[in-house]
Amino acid sequence: MSLIRPIYGAFCGLNRAARPYATPLVVKAAMVVTLIAWPFGSALAFGAYGGETPANEFWTLAASMALLLLPAVALIAVTPRQIHRITGDRVCGLDVFEADQRRRAFAFAHKVFAAGALIGVAYLAAASGADAGWWTPTRPQHWVTILMSMAFYAVVLPTAYLAWTMRPPADEDA
Repeated sequence: MSLIRPIYGAFCGLNRAARPYATPLVVKAAMVVTLIAWPFGSALAFGAYGGETPANEFWTLAASMALLLLPAVALIAVTPRQIHRITGDRVCGLDVFEADQRRRAFAFAHKVFAAGALIGVAYLAAASGADAGWWTPTRPQHWVTILMSMAFYAVVLPTAYLAWTMRPPADEDA
């Protein structure tokens, strides 16, 4: 039930401040969905755009688009406003603790992104030189999807780091 409320509030006119805070478990689950649904949607799109064309291309493309939109909904609707403010605001608008969290989140995201890019380049180098039958991008849609995925992960990784490491706000009444 706690997952429905933030999504309902995001799309039914409640402003972000009036919405109840999502539990840390829900936020972490949304980040897992965000980081996992995108590659599955991309893989389905690869199949729909060429190569092994599935029997019903429309439904495969529709499923891939749903899997590509699911992370955006999970990010926008469930992630607390504070995380968006830390990763999105200018540094001058943050206090010292939030600026340090931002620095750590972006440092972590840079390390993970650089490692992923290095692994991708190594794979492409090995796949292009070997006759092992490894998959390589051959169509423009493949390259567009890879570049969009890189941009998506560059934006999402700091938010995911904060979702996993931030503590929920303390109750002001306690």
